[in-house]
Amino acid sequence: FVESDWLGLWPVVNALFPIGFGQRTAKDRIFWVLPPECDRRVSSVLRWINLREQAIGAYGVCANRIPLSRERGTLVTNANYRKPGHETEPAWDWLTFNQLQESYDKTIQELVAYYDPAENVVVCVFLPAKSGRSVAVWRRKIPVPAHVRQTHQQQINKVKHNLRRFEEYVIRVDE
Repeated sequence: FVESDWLGLWPVVNALFPIGFGQRTAKDRIFWVLPPECDRRVSSVLRWINLREQAIGAYGVCANRIPLSRERGTLVTNANYRKPGHETEPAWDWLTFNQLQESYDKTIQELVAYYDPAENVVVCVFLPAKSGRSVAVWRRKIPVPAHVRQTHQQQINKVKHNLRRFEEYVIRVDE
């Protein structure tokens, strides 16, 4: 899997994390209901994800994202970005719950706060508007393959033990 090193996220930063007084609310910046067929880049990335579900499930557990950040999070990709030299596959980043709280978007915070990392990997596909002020998002929960859970059970248990309990997550909204 190719990582974007935040280069794929820069076009969505203003839409996800508004700064300053008088910014638009999350519901006016982040859109969840667009059909994936509305854009060929999005449908292409979602097809890529569907074809590699098992690999993504394994990558989400084994790439040490949660142990390194000590927090639940989501694999994210910008449907409009490809890392140079890797034009045929999406480039990925990891956003933690703490980072996503600053979006004030209830949907993405609940998606990340309340999943079991031993069972699923949360994946979000972003498509930024040309202005950079809004973003469409598509989400998937990818199952972690059973053989991966069994092989890495000790590591998974250790990680889960160090995560906050579901009831400790505070969802921030701007309305």
